[in-house]
Amino acid sequence: MNVTVTLTFASAAAAAAFLATADGAPAAATAETPKDKPADKPKADKPADKPAAEKPKDTPAVDPNKAYLDSGIPERIQKLVAKDRAAAKALLAKFGAAKGAELKAADHDKFKAEIDALLAPAEDLS
Repeated sequence: MNVTVTLTFASAAAAAAFLATADGAPAAATAETPKDKPADKPKADKPADKPAAEKPKDTPAVDPNKAYLDSGIPERIQKLVAKDRAAAKALLAKFGAAKGAELKAADHDKFKAEIDALLAPAEDLS
């Protein structure tokens, strides 16, 4: 079996660099290219002096609901639902949310103030 390989280089220097790294050992056999698929065109050598972009290390994954979970709002909503489910739904709807996790971070303090007012024990007027 005869195999013909044609290599195309952008410059004589690129060809010399390629040949300098070749150790003369036969290349490992690879799967053949299907007959109906055109062979890939050789690409010009890229300069090796350009380092690959590094990803920042130790970047913690940011949980978008962390502020919500740490705010104490989920517990307050559970208490209000147990006390008055309709009031809990109405308060969430007032802030444009169907559930607590949909509350905007900017509204957390206002929401807590209003839910705390609803959860406060009734004033004894006797």
